[in-house]
Amino acid sequence: MHIKTEEAWKKHKYTIRIKLQAALSHIHISLDIWTSPNRWLLLAICAHFTTYDQKKQKALLALQKVPGHSGEDQFSILLPILQDYGIVQKLGAIIADNAAPNNVLCRTIEAYYKDKEGKEWLANNWRIWCIGHIINLVVQAFLFANVMDLDELELYDLEDTDGELTNEEAMRAKFRLLGPLGQGHNIVAHIHGSPTCTKVFKELAKRMIPIDNCTRWNS
Repeated sequence: MHIKTEEAWKKHKYTIRIKLQAALSHIHISLDIWTSPNRWLLLAICAHFTTYDQKKQKALLALQKVPGHSGEDQFSILLPILQDYGIVQKLGAIIADNAAPNNVLCRTIEAYYKDKEGKEWLANNWRIWCIGHIINLVVQAFLFANVMDLDELELYDLEDTDGELTNEEAMRAKFRLLGPLGQGHNIVAHIHGSPTCTKVFKELAKRMIPIDNCTRWNS
């Protein structure tokens, strides 16, 4: 079974590689990092392109562990994928959320193309910002006005993702100032922070409630 699965994967990967190399358009890349339940950082890389027969198509190129959130870490995964599929010279836009590391990623791509590929790829032109993130930030600006600034909230999210919260009680006190919304956050954060509470909640609710953060659009 394992051999057949690997053979099928190689066959479909070859088909995607041929379609990408024959594409009429640039190969536009959307990517995102999230943390799996076992605390692995995973980077998903998707391609968006127009095929040789003028059909819009998208494909998941990779889902790999990434060392960290930095732009350099993401580039260390992205470049080998582009090389593997033979589409380095066809790279188009990078679509990602508005986190600062994605700006670094695009500047790193720009420098690489200038130094190694002899090609102009301008980060300011090819970086597509996420409209979902923009709307989310606007909503947060109203929700958290006079309580905490967005830089502080984003730092909280990064520390929470990495499991390195530095002043958790102080942040919970600020969330309590938001009334029911903030109390809801604190309750969910407490459930996620305790294996026992997580187990009890799953047994009662038959599911787990996701914790809110800056880049979870429906939170």
